[in-house]
Amino acid sequence: LIHSSSNETGWTAWDDWFAVLGCPAPKGRSFYVNNYMIALQAAQDDVGAVLGWDGLVGSLVNEGRLVKLVQESIPSPVGFHLRIHSRATAKARLFADWLVKAT
Repeated sequence: LIHSSSNETGWTAWDDWFAVLGCPAPKGRSFYVNNYMIALQAAQDDVGAVLGWDGLVGSLVNEGRLVKLVQESIPSPVGFHLRIHSRATAKARLFADWLVKAT
């Protein structure tokens, strides 16, 4: 299992995922990284399995760069938020609009 051990809080970890599904977390080798993007790349490099959110990894699955291993899923324990600074550029606002529509 690939674990992201960054300072972000509120993200679902493997222990959370297994607990919600009522399964014991497996014992064995794990791979720890400090950044979610590194975790995704490690999964694409066949290092192991990584947790993913449909909105973040859906295109990687659709492109065949990641494979959905199981059908089970759980809801995120926290919501995702987008904040735009009052002085954001037109390009930043365009990107924010696209991001909101894509989810």
